[in-house]
Amino acid sequence: MREIRGLLVEDLKQNVELIKSALGFEFGKAWKWTVQWSVCNDLTSARLKIAEPEVYDFAIVDLHLGEGQLQGVPAVEDLVKRSERTFVVAVTGDQAMFAEHAARIAGLEVPLIIRKQLTNDQGDWAFPALAAKIRKRVITHDPVDSRTLLYDDDKIGMVSVLESLGGPEGDIEHGAAVARSLAMSCLEDVNMQNPRFHLGYLTAGKSGAHVCKVDYSDENRSPQSFVLKIGLDKRALEHELQANRRAAEALPEQTLVRILGEVRTDRSGYSAIIARVADRAQPLSDWLRSGASATSARSFAHILFDEVLGRLSAPHLKDEIPISQWLRSSAIMRLRARAMVDRIAEILEHPAGANRADAAVLRREITDFVEHGTLPVEHPGRLDGSVVLVSGFGDLHSSNVLVQQGRNPNPVLIDASRFGRHHWAADLARMTVDVFLRVRGTGVKALLWEDFAESADVAGRLCPRCDRTELAGDEAVDHFLDEVVTQLPGYVQFEGLDISAERWHWQWHVALAKEWFRQGCHPDLPLPRGVLAFVAGAHHLRTARELVDQLTF
Repeated sequence: MREIRGLLVEDLKQNVELIKSALGFEFGKAWKWTVQWSVCNDLTSARLKIAEPEVYDFAIVDLHLGEGQLQGVPAVEDLVKRSERTFVVAVTGDQAMFAEHAARIAGLEVPLIIRKQLTNDQGDWAFPALAAKIRKRVITHDPVDSRTLLYDDDKIGMVSVLESLGGPEGDIEHGAAVARSLAMSCLEDVNMQNPRFHLGYLTAGKSGAHVCKVDYSDENRSPQSFVLKIGLDKRALEHELQANRRAAEALPEQTLVRILGEVRTDRSGYSAIIARVADRAQPLSDWLRSGASATSARSFAHILFDEVLGRLSAPHLKDEIPISQWLRSSAIMRLRARAMVDRIAEILEHPAGANRADAAVLRREITDFVEHGTLPVEHPGRLDGSVVLVSGFGDLHSSNVLVQQGRNPNPVLIDASRFGRHHWAADLARMTVDVFLRVRGTGVKALLWEDFAESADVAGRLCPRCDRTELAGDEAVDHFLDEVVTQLPGYVQFEGLDISAERWHWQWHVALAKEWFRQGCHPDLPLPRGVLAFVAGAHHLRTARELVDQLTF
């Protein structure tokens, strides 16, 4: 049993009795709550009540106090200023004047409803729905304590998130309240009974977002786990939600973690989206490192690119753009590559580094391509055509693909924020380069130069038409890469897309080069791996140039 405080500002007695009895019934029937009512029939008494020390949990204000005058508006303004905890609803009985009345309270973020909506049992503002909205707001704004919210206070990642959410002062308790409020709003479960949350840090998201794991339980159910993404960029979260929905329509059932509900915004200015955690799943990167067999690694690669993503290259999804447009790099990519080339200039030729005798030529070729989209072929006219776009996941890497354990490991994709139209090779190239740089030869090996020459040689042969006998070693990661590269012609519907073998061959090398340069610029990549990426990218550019010059028409 719980008692909440409600303020009713209404000058018609029959409306007072209706609202009190109807809401009282809904609270008692569903949750065994009672309401301590304060009723005012004029503006002065209402403003005095609002100014009392104890804040109301909710308030219902009739705008039409005083014979047609909108004397209820100042009461609404006082309530909004008094506390963000109070759930305020403004009521009008004049449907014809609804737009004008809404304009009067615009900016207060207070819902305006027509009185007869309350008595509609099925409406969004009928008494059952209104009671649920009030209850959720009350629970959301309950004081945060160890009974309702736990977080990893010994983990610096989670503490830093709460400090960030806590405003300029870094108030951790306020940050925890914001996270809890957003989690509850995203879950949209109005039947929560004494909800309890545990927050854990996962990673930093795009545009400064925070990605957390939320374990939620209450008296009615066992714990459930979700991924909560919180950020100030509501537009970016809206974009991610819509991209997730488009991806869900295109991909097979149960292969994508779907975002639940809508983007929710807290009064703090933060917004959030939430998705259910995939059961018994781990990132592909961890799975490949943790003892996966060669057979399972190859099987997983085939399922991912053939059964899950293969349908995205169906001929009816085909589009085209000029080759010159595809070769051109974005401004941010040009800036990053320019900085990286300057950074590694001496390392490229140093005997203890990359030890490249052609370092100066290599730098020039990289710069010409990234800065100007130049591929120095002997017959430039052969680059006057177009390349094929298909639907693509857009950000396919070993942390965005989960391996769901079972009789046969199955892929589950997360973060479809970049789902859309992409070059046919984009997903394959991005995953190939990511796994090579992030999973193959990681740890201390990635910090040293001992395997640089061998890795650069293997990186240059990631093509189904190249000799890759040294790639398929004992490690699962090599078998995964070998399967992806070997079976590439079968993953993309080249015949239906009208892409000849000559065309896809040179474009595959350019797609790899673009990815080597893009990922090689990432600041958290060890420097030897960054240099390796640029050397490999330059090699694939040279291969592509040779293949274009060999084209026959």
